[in-house]
Parts: sequence; structure tokens; C-alpha cells
Amino acid sequence: MNLTVLIILYLVFFLFLIIFHFIPVVFGRHIIGKAKTMGAKLISFKGKISRKQNLSLGLFAVPTITFSYGAINKNIVVGLVGLFLSILMLIYIMLKYLKAAGVYENGLIYGDFLTWDKIHSWKTESNGKISLLLKNGFNITIEEEIDTEALSRILEEKLVFPKG
Repeated sequence: MNLTVLIILYLVFFLFLIIFHFIPVVFGRHIIGKAKTMGAKLISFKGKISRKQNLSLGLFAVPTITFSYGAINKNIVVGLVGLFLSILMLIYIMLKYLKAAGVYENGLIYGDFLTWDKIHSWKTESNGKISLLLKNGFNITIEEEIDTEALSRILEEKLVFPKG
């Protein structure tokens, strides 16, 4: 493939990455903005990124990095600059997602935004992890090294339904 075509394809996917992920994260219209509406953070998680966020990042990142690698074969300076910018932006976006994960006054962020009214019940599993049953039927197990006692107290206080 021609170097010019690789650069154009790279720029197209890089612009998509900027428009759909970088700008919303920087200006608080995505995860950080939603985290602010959840109230004060009570417990922090190491973080987890939802499947749709992973899919979206992958759809933009994989072609961008592939085109950067293709450009390295044609012109090492152009390719390395593109690869460096792509990886740097992806690391920044991932860190922002991971920083927001935790238990808040109005819900929790663990791969997705869950307000207290979306959670049906919860239980502590035999391995010490907490499992949440959502009202839509899905089950989420919080697999973080956290203070289970503190999270149990918060869940008992915030949820109307008893421990499952």
C-alpha cells in the first residue's frame, strides 16, 4: 500500500478516536461527567471497562495501530510518530475510565453506570466477592480487592431490597 494512503487511513481512524473518545473524556461529557452526577465517591475500584466501550475503542484503535505499523514499513519516522500518538491517547482514555470506577452516593460505576434503582438484590459469595443481581436479569460480580464489609454496609443502606 502507498504511504499516502496509509497516512490518510490512519488520520481518518485517529480523528474518529479523537471525536468519539478523547474529546468526550477530556471535556467531561462521557465517563467523568457521568461520574460527577453519581455524587461523592465512597469506595474506589481498580476499574473495569464495559464491553461496549471496549468494542468502540477496539474499532478505532486496532486499525489506527495497524496503519501505523504499515507506515513504519514505508517511513519509520511517520509510522513511529503515529504509533506513539495512538498508544499515548489510548493509555490516557483507559486511565480516565479506570479512575472513575467505584461506589458513589447515587450508584456505582463498574464497567457501566448503575444507579441504585437498577439493582434488584445482592449477596456475598463464598469466595468473598459481592454479586449483584440487576433488575434486567443480568448478574455482576465485583471482582476487586476491596473492603467487602464496607461495600456490604453501603448496599444495605442504599438498597431497599434485603441481602439476597
